Parts: sequence; structure tokens; C-alpha cells
Amino acid sequence: MKTVQTETSVKILLVVHNFPTQSLSGTELYTYNLAQGLRQRGFDVRILYPTYDPVRPVGAIHEYIHEGLSVATMNVHPTQNFVQQFMNKQAGTAFGNYLSRVDVDLVHFHHFIGFSASPLQVCSQMEIPAVVTLHDEWLLCEQHFYLHVDGNYCSEGPETVEKCVQCFLSRYSEMNLMQHIQGLYHVFALRRQYLQNALNWINTLIVPSKFLQEELKKHGFYHPKTLLIPLGLYTFNPIPWEPQEGLIRFSYVGNINFPKGFDLVIQALNMLNTDNVQLNIFGDIQQLTYFKHFMNTSFKQQVVKYHGPYKPEDLPGIFSQTDIAIVPSRTENYPFIVRECFHAGVPVIASNVGGIPEIVADNVNGLLFQQGDFRDLASKLQSVIRNPKVILTFRKHIQPMRTISKDGEELEEIYRKIIEIKG
Repeated sequence: MKTVQTETSVKILLVVHNFPTQSLSGTELYTYNLAQGLRQRGFDVRILYPTYDPVRPVGAIHEYIHEGLSVATMNVHPTQNFVQQFMNKQAGTAFGNYLSRVDVDLVHFHHFIGFSASPLQVCSQMEIPAVVTLHDEWLLCEQHFYLHVDGNYCSEGPETVEKCVQCFLSRYSEMNLMQHIQGLYHVFALRRQYLQNALNWINTLIVPSKFLQEELKKHGFYHPKTLLIPLGLYTFNPIPWEPQEGLIRFSYVGNINFPKGFDLVIQALNMLNTDNVQLNIFGDIQQLTYFKHFMNTSFKQQVVKYHGPYKPEDLPGIFSQTDIAIVPSRTENYPFIVRECFHAGVPVIASNVGGIPEIVADNVNGLLFQQGDFRDLASKLQSVIRNPKVILTFRKHIQPMRTISKDGEELEEIYRKIIEIKG
């Protein structure tokens, strides 16, 4: 067994499903920024994420340096095999081979997509402590978010295997899967059992929201070392707000797809009976047909402006020209965009789903509307239009956001205690 000798000798591997060079989504950016923060605290940090090349062998490693960080990709073959999405022994073996070569003291998982949960078992077998931060509901839901095929939120969660199978069948009705119904029941039961067992291979489980903590307990995914630690934010330097007299500027900032609820904004805007508004849209279009459809249904196209994708360094400028942001997600855990808005002093109108109400206090630092209800969203937008002074009131009640530096400080203590006990 290894023992920790000096502050700088602690070797940490961060595992995630993608990397900012490929995707600028929240989990990837968080993992990257956390890695940089840990490196500054004296840790020897590596990042590992999967690639999907059907030609290269499973386990093929490509290593490179990105902005001072040691980064590696591990190839896994694309698969439609449902079981391999949560239990991939081949990926687990390849992961073990990689661990044997790089020699780490602790592995911190930030997602399992691509690798499955099998690497957790490998860590246990190799006596390497594993910490897991859950950024979404992947343990509980094979979609990794709670949505029915009609877009309604699954507020009850995965109560039974039967319920999850029926949800799966409704989402893939064109595949005529009824002939495989018994096999589906077996696979969903296996997924639940395997991932519940996987909790035994985790040393410490970190959840960012009370919502997710309660969901895990409710559905039998209890872990005795569960820590509620809201995710810290990589802070940027905000640019002072520049209000424009006679105009209220709403902003939608984030990926453009159905789960994020972009359509709800357009439908709500169509209900407004005033033109002294502007909707600015910033984000990556992930569903082009969907985006075009709802842009074409806008009755107020003259006030709707799409500005294209953005980079993190664009946020200060975006927020300086935003009076109030709209986060209409149909499902969320603990969204970065809300906290990025608050860091810049921008109030938020958001859906009352997942962990959002733990950040947005209704009628204090923003407004909450009923998830999936564009009419309720329209009423919230109209209330701001009728009383624009409330924007300044909301701004005054925004509290400072937790920083990723604070995360690094707490994780350093967590890591060292785990490694010291192990040693």
C-alpha cells in the first residue's frame, strides 16, 4: 500500500465523460477548472475521458498536455448494448491497465458515461480509493435526467422497474420492442442492482443538491459517506451592468435543446402584449430542426436575436447586457448557468425543478415558474415588464456564489483523510 509522504506527492485522477476541448458543458468545465485548482494546491492531477473510435482497440490511450494539465483519452467502442452502458467489463479491464501504469493515490469520478461503473469495481479490487461527485441522476435514470417522452417531468422518479421499462418503451416505440419485454425487465433490474452494489466500491459520495440527496435515499441508493457539497463556480470578473432605458433585455444562455426548454421561452414570449422587450439567445444549437421550428413560430421575430455559441470568456459581456436571464429547463440538478448569472449579479427566472429552488429564492433573487408551463413563464415575464424596478430589487438580494477554490480546499481535506486512513 502507498503512503503519502509529502504535500506534492498525492496523485489524483479525475474521470469525466468529455473535456472542454470537445464540449463546453457544465460538468466538463467544472472538472477542468477543479483540476487546475487542485494542481495549484500541489496535487499531481490527471484527467481521463473516453473517446469512441470503432477501429482503435478498446483501452488505447492517447496522452497530451492541455494548459499544463496531464490529459489522457481511453478508447471505448461505441455500443448500443444497454448493459454495457452501465456494466462494461472490457472497459473496466482497460481502466485497470491504465491505473497500473500511471500509479494514482485516489480516483475522483465525475461521470460514468462511456466507461460505465465497472471502473469503480476495479478501483476497489486494486485498493485505490474512489470518490464520486454526481452531476446528474445517472445512477437513478438511464437517461440521466427525469423526463417522460412527452416532456413532462418524472417527479416520482424510478419507483419500480416496471415503470422505467414502460418509460423506455414509450421513448422507443418505433423499434417494436414488445417482443423483448422480458429481456428489458431483466436488464433494468440488473442495472438497478448493479449500480446499488457499486455504492460499495465508493469511499465518499458527493452530491451538490438536497434534491439529489433525497432522491438517492428515496430510491434505495443510500451511501453512509454521502456529503452534501454544492458545486463551486469558476469565477470570472463581471462587467458592470449597463441597463437600457425603455427596454427589458431577457437572455437565454446555454445549450439549445428540448430538455433545456428553449421552446418554452418562445411560446411565453408570444403571449406578451408589449414590444419593449428583447430576447437574446446565446448557445450551441444541439437540435437544429427543433430550433428552427420554434424560431419560425415566434410572433415577435423582430425582438428575438440569436447570437450563436459562446465561450466562457464571453460571459461577462453577455451578462453586462442582460437585465434578467431565463433558465426554462425541464430537468436540472444544480445548474451552473444559474450560479454564473448570480455571480455576475444577474437575476434569474427559472423553472422550479430539481435543485434550482435551492439557488433561486422566488421573489427574492429571481422568480420561479412551474416546470414545463410556458403560460406560467409568460406571467412571470409580464410581471417584470409591468414592474421593471423589481430587477434592481432582485439584484440587491443576490448572494455571493461558492467558488471552485472553496471546493479545492474542502476536497484537499477529504482526499488526504481518505489516503491517510488507507495508508
